[in-house]
Amino acid sequence: MASYFVRAKVLPPLPEQRAKATPARPPKQMPLPSSPPAGEPQSALLTPSRIALPTPFDTDPLFLQAVGDAIATCAAQKIALRPTDLVNGLSVRSRQQADWSLGLCVTTKNRLWQLKTALPLNILGAWPHRDFCRIHLAACDDTEETMSWVTSTCSIAMAAGVLQVYAVPHMRYWHASIGKNTSHRPATEVILCNLDGDNIISPEFVPKCVGHFAAGHKLVWFHDGTAKAGTCGRIAYLRKDFRAVRGYDQDLSPMGY
Repeated sequence: MASYFVRAKVLPPLPEQRAKATPARPPKQMPLPSSPPAGEPQSALLTPSRIALPTPFDTDPLFLQAVGDAIATCAAQKIALRPTDLVNGLSVRSRQQADWSLGLCVTTKNRLWQLKTALPLNILGAWPHRDFCRIHLAACDDTEETMSWVTSTCSIAMAAGVLQVYAVPHMRYWHASIGKNTSHRPATEVILCNLDGDNIISPEFVPKCVGHFAAGHKLVWFHDGTAKAGTCGRIAYLRKDFRAVRGYDQDLSPMGY
């Protein structure tokens, strides 16, 4: 395991920052991870003023703005998102299946333009399952702007325990295995699932993932069948198995395998 683990610091919600924060700028488009940001969305098909979220999100203008921008970005890029199902699902609080719990492990390094699209929607996807599902976000030696945006825009999810944020300094260069192991290390859930920073979960992803393991599966790989879509990083496994093999192999190249 990487030495970065011992330096990772859990960030508590910072409500005092929200009063000083200004609404986030519209997020940049989200191409494949190997591509640079590609400009602003040209049209907001669903603006924040047309989004109605239930309590506690209804009184959070920064999160409402972020959700509206994320939906508009997905629409501009023709990403098959079902915002109505996502929003309607917030009124339901799902029951935990036996002792199963799920940790969604996300790692980022200077990819705020991806987080602005994916993280607000993933919070909505995990919220109905907050009794047994948590998002673990490790920001590896990231810019201050990323941490400021996350702690101000997503503070409700942090306060509810749905989102755990870890500041990881001293990681000058990106290394996929080290980064992923870092976000997995603090997770205590029975099931862990790697979730790339630009992947958006569907409303039924959490119960479907847990259901596979409740049925006896030990390893589940989620993807849409095409490498170009960049969804093949969603790999789920039992935490005890992940730790038994000591996580991702850090002797591999930083990227490209």
